[in-house]
Amino acid sequence: MKRCCVDAGHGGVDNGASFNGLLEKDITLGVAKYLAPLIAGSGYVPLLTRTTDIDLDINQRTKLANDWGCDIFVSIHANADPDDDSPGDPEGKGSEIWVYPGSKKSHSLAEFIRGAGAALFPEEPWRGIKETAHLGVLRYTWMPAVLVEVAFIDTLESYKLADESVQRRIAQALGNGIKGYMERELAV
Repeated sequence: MKRCCVDAGHGGVDNGASFNGLLEKDITLGVAKYLAPLIAGSGYVPLLTRTTDIDLDINQRTKLANDWGCDIFVSIHANADPDDDSPGDPEGKGSEIWVYPGSKKSHSLAEFIRGAGAALFPEEPWRGIKETAHLGVLRYTWMPAVLVEVAFIDTLESYKLADESVQRRIAQALGNGIKGYMERELAV
């Protein structure tokens, strides 16, 4: 049975990005919890790095995925704009996906997720698939891995990320992309 590691970014003392009382760690955990049953309903085994608000460092997250023998790794995050949100400064919007440089299977997984996200959130801008060797969750996993920045937490519309129905839609988009990848790329 194929396994998908779902990593809810941040947690415990690491809040991640925050804005107007919203914490990235809470949003990512909410999305992960909605995503797990969707993966299971597609016939795959979801393995979550965290199901509560606990501390996990990069090494612990990747060790769990590697030790579980996962077929893919999806790390969920909410982006933040580096400016100080002064009036007149452009706000960051949309989603983007990070992959390890040169990983064709990770790029393929990212494309499936991107397509599913565009179908469910056509109004949101797409910022692209980007490569980096600096993110440990991508560098230390032994399977195709992506880090998905689902939206920007520090925008005027950030309150939407706290809405459970929006978190469910984000989970649905991720689930559709994961299912598409698993069916096409990991078919046995």
